Amino acid sequence: MPHNNQHSEDRKEPTLLSPEWLKRLRDTIASDREKLDPYRNHRVEALKLYVGPHYGPKEGGPGTKQAVNLIELATNVYRRKLVGKQPRALVRTPHPRLKSQADTLELAIDHLLTEINFVQTMQDAALNGIFGISVVKVGISATEAVKFAGVWHEIGQPFADAIDEDDWVMDMTAKRWEQMAYMGHKYRLPFEFVMDTKVFENKKGLTATQESTYDEQGTVKAETISRGEGQTQEEPYREYIDLWDIYLPEENTFVTFPVENRGDRGSEKLMRSEKWQGPEGGPFHMLRFADVPGQIIGLPPRAMWSDLHELANTLWKKLSDQARDQKTVHGYEQADAEYADAFRKAANGQYLAKGPSQMQSISTPGPDPTNLLFTNQTMDQFDKFAGNLSAMGGLGTSSDTVGQDQMLLQQSSQRLQEMQDRMRLFTQRIVKDLAWYLWTDPLIDIPLVKRIEGTDIELNVRFTKEQREGDFLDYNFTIDPYSLQAATPASQIAAMDKVVGMAIQAMPVIQAQGGQLDIEAILKDYAKLTDLPGMARYVKFDNPVEEAQNQPVQPLRQAANTTRTNIRRSVPGGDQQGRDSATLQALAGGKAQGSQAASLAPSGTG
Repeated sequence: MPHNNQHSEDRKEPTLLSPEWLKRLRDTIASDREKLDPYRNHRVEALKLYVGPHYGPKEGGPGTKQAVNLIELATNVYRRKLVGKQPRALVRTPHPRLKSQADTLELAIDHLLTEINFVQTMQDAALNGIFGISVVKVGISATEAVKFAGVWHEIGQPFADAIDEDDWVMDMTAKRWEQMAYMGHKYRLPFEFVMDTKVFENKKGLTATQESTYDEQGTVKAETISRGEGQTQEEPYREYIDLWDIYLPEENTFVTFPVENRGDRGSEKLMRSEKWQGPEGGPFHMLRFADVPGQIIGLPPRAMWSDLHELANTLWKKLSDQARDQKTVHGYEQADAEYADAFRKAANGQYLAKGPSQMQSISTPGPDPTNLLFTNQTMDQFDKFAGNLSAMGGLGTSSDTVGQDQMLLQQSSQRLQEMQDRMRLFTQRIVKDLAWYLWTDPLIDIPLVKRIEGTDIELNVRFTKEQREGDFLDYNFTIDPYSLQAATPASQIAAMDKVVGMAIQAMPVIQAQGGQLDIEAILKDYAKLTDLPGMARYVKFDNPVEEAQNQPVQPLRQAANTTRTNIRRSVPGGDQQGRDSATLQALAGGKAQGSQAASLAPSGTG
């Protein structure tokens, strides 16, 4: 059956980069920004819950009080688990002759990550991903220093910056990232810089952008949380202009033009247009912690937390009001007014003459046990939907034994593991793009220090164009999966204990292969991690290492006859469920069992 669409056939596509083409692109951006409004609004409301009522101005600020900030608790546990420290690159190659070059490239990447404070970018990206859309832009300032996201990027230095959701726009008709016709973001530059620089053209008639807490569509931006709605500077210290950077994948083109002010169509001329010559795939990378079938936007974790957070705080407020309204009054006959007044004025422990028997105490109820039970259940549900937050964040025991707690922690990490894997792959793609800029930079010259494995020898080397070997595709770029996770001295000591224990058990094999255990080095590391510098002096090493090497070390053995006594102790129910049960029973007027009563006692009491 022939397709009859005369309108589509007669429609003429505007020439790429023409004023008509730019007008159509602007209209598309305005439409897609409107479609993104609900997501931005949800994010603003969630951020208000995150910061709580004691942050920002009273007018237009976060809003009502909340007794238990569950979203802040979950967010900070996850953010530390996702990006706890500076990522480390791993560069591998299947070609043996390029192994040394791969090690040098790895050092150069790690040097760059430190220079650009890459860990902060990844932490910002993780936080953005928890609350909404998270995108990182990777690029290089090739001609002159440019300020983006409040940070100046030096000439020739690659950068990676997290983009605020309020500034992001993309093709909302696409179902997959690869299907998007365009994507981009807006940013601010000093107006004087834009007018003076040679990076941009068609600047005649440009005006500075008026600062506002609303975007070009009139939507409230997240910055209102700290500034309040409608708070603007009548005479700003420096004038700025907002610009769009838009990437067109199919045309492999990158364009820049001014953001239109509200009610203003804006300039129909491009300020910059160029073919994309960066890494394959363009400058933008999106992080999604959970996919939604058929949708380009993922499901942020806060979407599963907000309702339970608000419900828990509503219940806590009700319990608080009930506790505040609880009181006890004493009734008496009018003839006993003089005794009642003396009773009211009496100090604690003071003796009074026995009063009339008609005097009665009247009490109003306090927190309702049923409401408290529901509140506790709500808190438990939040803990569950957040991936067993108590176990993951070390907030308290979830069971009666250490072994059960460890099992629960491993099970709770399934959701966390999924998010960590996505964070690692996201970071890996960005690091690969940064490595591409290092590899293709004709003026690259980075001084590095390379340590020879297994020795204390250090070599001064330089990463330059002349010393590069092979092709960029000869190398595989990954991220050390453990480098993103924070390592405390306690965790490092625990890891050392395992390694040293394994080495002691394997000493016969180690010695058979000519190896030895350097106790002096182990003690030095322990002294450093425990912040006890004197520990290394506790053991004296007078004999040369060669003499000790010739002494056989026998593995530790148990005595032939041993007696083991297993003692089962009844420990008070210290897990959260036991304490909640005892609390509810006490509030209901029941008598708690011995172990339950013990669980209510403060730690350290006898």
